Amino acid sequence: MIMTLIPYSFEYNLLFTLTILLLISKFLLTIYLGSRVLKKRKERGKFEINFIFGIFILMLGLLISRLIYFYFDFYLTLYDQALLHIFPNVIYWKIASFISSLSFVILLFIIDRKMLRFKFKGFLAYFLLGVALFQIIYPVFTAEDFQLISAVGMLGSLVMVLIPALFIYIGIKRPELRKVSFIFVLGAICYFFGSIIESEFIVAPLQAFFGVEFRFVIFLASLIIKISGLVIITSSSMKIYF
Repeated sequence: MIMTLIPYSFEYNLLFTLTILLLISKFLLTIYLGSRVLKKRKERGKFEINFIFGIFILMLGLLISRLIYFYFDFYLTLYDQALLHIFPNVIYWKIASFISSLSFVILLFIIDRKMLRFKFKGFLAYFLLGVALFQIIYPVFTAEDFQLISAVGMLGSLVMVLIPALFIYIGIKRPELRKVSFIFVLGAICYFFGSIIESEFIVAPLQAFFGVEFRFVIFLASLIIKISGLVIITSSSMKIYF
């Protein structure tokens, strides 16, 4: 986003606190999902790569990537766009993006393999993996290079947005999973919507109309919506046994 934070200013402390709350939420949900994976392993006497494990990997990936983004945002760049592509800052961004994407790759592959009977032959997962590899391998020397890999990342985001569509399809085709699938879709939509509304192309015009303080109202709303989405996703995943 287009802004530069002054360390320990009101804006810095507010965004810092909101991000910490998001990290705590992801940490607690990761611990909960991990305990469920271990419980299933004990019940069945063996480890199984299933949907709950996929959600655990997703949450763990989102937690680790957000920790790296946290360092990138609040200590390396202070949201200054002129510093995003500078070495070593960009390396942290690349690693965080790759970890986040890889967690979605694993989840997409599990959904395709376990729930859709390999209908897509892993194509969606492989495509997202290709995007992630391009982002981490492509050399970045200028702001334009950074914008390029960011734009390519948007292609990967489109694949991630297909996850709710896949669950709508599952809910239609498999009546026994209809209710829980649609609840999962609600959680996914909440999380994606919470992420989208903090994008600069939405924040900037609203800030111009309502004032700079409105930016932080949006960030607070984004935090609440994203945490709600993650809780719904976690809760519904407990009822999907594949």
